[in-house]
Amino acid sequence: MPIYLNATTDCGHGWRPGLVTRSLLVALGMVALAAFSLPLWAQTKVPSKISAQKAQISQTKPAAAIVETSVPALLWLPRESAVEVLRRARLQPEITADDNQPGSVVIEQPTAPGTNVPVYSKVRYTIGQPVLKLEASPRATHVRKNVHFKVTLTPPTSPVNTEQPPVVYEFVWKRGEPASKETQDNFDKQAPNTPGVYAAVISTIVNDVHLESNFVEIKVEPIVKPTPPTPTPTPSPVQQTKLSRAVLLLAVILGTLAVAYVFHKLKKGRVVASAKVKVSTGNRQVHAKILQPQSLKSKCLTRVRWVRGPLFKTMSPQEKILKKKGAAHG
Repeated sequence: MPIYLNATTDCGHGWRPGLVTRSLLVALGMVALAAFSLPLWAQTKVPSKISAQKAQISQTKPAAAIVETSVPALLWLPRESAVEVLRRARLQPEITADDNQPGSVVIEQPTAPGTNVPVYSKVRYTIGQPVLKLEASPRATHVRKNVHFKVTLTPPTSPVNTEQPPVVYEFVWKRGEPASKETQDNFDKQAPNTPGVYAAVISTIVNDVHLESNFVEIKVEPIVKPTPPTPTPTPSPVQQTKLSRAVLLLAVILGTLAVAYVFHKLKKGRVVASAKVKVSTGNRQVHAKILQPQSLKSKCLTRVRWVRGPLFKTMSPQEKILKKKGAAHG
């Protein structure tokens, strides 16, 4: 409502503002002008000072912490499952190699599961076919002897992934026989009781992926028992008696032959030493020992009548004895 001060009314004349009223209006106009010009001055003069204050405050205030996340276990996950697990962990997949075969899984993960990395970082991994390998020692054994087996699983099961059940292997000596379960990578098995050549193999299921190992050929031989020594047969009493008689008879025969040989040698030596030649000179007979036929040359002999002993084979009267002419013949 307008205020009217010092106003007068005259008949026949309108309202005229007084001096006080005009002064008040001028003061109100100046206040309005000051209020309008203040924001413009603040925008031109004060902002530099306010910006310096804001910069000083930002330097003293700590920077915001980097958000990190844990790398999940990717081994044995199929191709699509690995991508989904990384997406939920706010990470990006980076496949280094992929065989593009059905049934492939993550076989290599350089970044260990459980490592903290910044969110939306790239995680590298390799996709390929898993491998189950079986080794045995020795490759040749005997029945009921132990054979040591070693299993190598590629990729290995991750110990960080507690949701993954332990691996259980099924072992058979050859296809078609009952299988035995093994939970260790190294185990011993007793060789079969039947000799022959066996093709051992193991199989397992990891993350719904069925795997079968290579065949390992093992030769099982029978146990060779040592041959007992052949006993010497003991002769019966009758055989012993016959054997004794035969030995005794043989000894008698050999002894007889030995005695005869010795006697023959002695007799021969005696005959040679005492050889005699019987000669006659006229009416008288002379007995003389002749060691050599040449000794007859010095004797006055007429003829040799006979020679006794072994010398007659080597002596010839015609050659060894000289006859005198005109000798009498007795």
